Amino acid sequence: MEMASSHLPASSTPPDEDDISWTDALPICQHSGIGSHQNQSYKADGSRTSQRESEDFFCHFRTEDANTYLYAIFDGYDGKKVASFAHQRLPAELLLGQLERETDDAHVKAILRQAILTVEKSYFETIDHLLAQRAMLTMMLPQGFYGDRPQDNFHQQEERAKLKVLNDSLRGGTAVIVALLHHQKLYVANVGDCRALHCIQADDGSLEVLQVSVDHSLRNDDEVLRLEQLGLGTNTFQGSEPLCGDSFATRTIGNYAVKGGYRDNPELRVATREPVIADPDIIGGLETTSKVGFLVMFTHGFWQALEDATGTTQVDKDIAQLVKKEFAQQSTLSSVAQAVVDRVVRMHHDAFMNNSSGNRKHLKRREDITLIVRNLNYPLGQGIHLYIPPLGVDVLTQYPVTTPVYEPPSLDRDTLEGLTSPTTPKARPVDTIPSPETPTPATPTPITPTPIDPVPRGPLDTNTSSEGSGELLPGMSEEQEVDAYVDFTEFNLALMKAKLEDLYIP
Repeated sequence: MEMASSHLPASSTPPDEDDISWTDALPICQHSGIGSHQNQSYKADGSRTSQRESEDFFCHFRTEDANTYLYAIFDGYDGKKVASFAHQRLPAELLLGQLERETDDAHVKAILRQAILTVEKSYFETIDHLLAQRAMLTMMLPQGFYGDRPQDNFHQQEERAKLKVLNDSLRGGTAVIVALLHHQKLYVANVGDCRALHCIQADDGSLEVLQVSVDHSLRNDDEVLRLEQLGLGTNTFQGSEPLCGDSFATRTIGNYAVKGGYRDNPELRVATREPVIADPDIIGGLETTSKVGFLVMFTHGFWQALEDATGTTQVDKDIAQLVKKEFAQQSTLSSVAQAVVDRVVRMHHDAFMNNSSGNRKHLKRREDITLIVRNLNYPLGQGIHLYIPPLGVDVLTQYPVTTPVYEPPSLDRDTLEGLTSPTTPKARPVDTIPSPETPTPATPTPITPTPIDPVPRGPLDTNTSSEGSGELLPGMSEEQEVDAYVDFTEFNLALMKAKLEDLYIP
């Protein structure tokens, strides 16, 4: 059984002892590939730097019986602690027997929803001690953390500084998108603004692109309506970093400041209940057995980078076309996913360098990117393109080599009549070429040497063929002549005949 080798943040940082997880023992899905790239900001000259370590996590597991496959991306913000926790906990809520006997769509969706809500509840339980400290500090400040402060004495100023540090440690959360392939049905659940696309090949070869996730942001009219029903206007969230940190998603896992602590914020306390929630939208189950296509899942940073770079109004279709193109050119799913990510990263940087207008400012930075590609019977390319020369083309002329090449003497076709051309070997598939074996040397036959008289020897003529000149060395009789070890005459004649008949392919 092949084990999961790395499900750490989508960065190149090597794992250490603290990164070892129980999920490392879960079998990985061989039908999927991962692409990723760390966040970057650009200087005026185009040089790039990372703003922070990656806050993205992902997983692509399967059960032992291969009836259930789990794929998930955790798009962290304001730190990676919530994304890291969810990455460890969510597989335990779905792959430890919870789905074993479930095939009903409604039951599977209920398990998915409960798993995500349980992950958030469990995370808040791990920070109970921080919430208790926060409550004590708040009680010591009569006006609370957000109140007026002109009357603060030195002790209160010190406590207020401690409270600020504590609040900062409670900030941060993660968006999450989860896909389950359970008994060949597809279910997708998401919280936040990551996306999933189910791409299906039509009979004419075109792709039907279906977004199987819901954006939980102010772009979504349903989310705007939900906030308005809570007594909040959309301007409360727009451009307000202290409220939601680096995320403008209206649903997220974690981020206590806009959950249990929302009443301490004067701009949010008017809400009738928690404005930012972790309740997922779930789509499924979609049949996959009769479909040819693929599933792609990606972070907000991925589709936003492509949208910013190109100004496209159909970013989902553009992403599907990029993936389709790499399917034709790559030989592995990991290569497909990474090639698509690298292309979008390059497009975003090129757009920054080529844009001298005021729009360049919003291209100055790019968030972490993670992309999962799951194949659903879509054909992969060969990846490595071998050159097969046409008949009659001399490869050695087109691609000369430095080693000497033996040129047999010119012979006409009549001379070669009666010779049998060497059998052309059958080609082997590239993936079945066996490892070269070391030939076993033959046991030499003992030879009793014949005494001969010493004879004078001249310098060896290396330009003479194995047949020699036909003359014996001075003083040597015919009985004393030693035959050549290998006679290439017949081989050379057969090779020449093959060339004349255009059968020889170097």
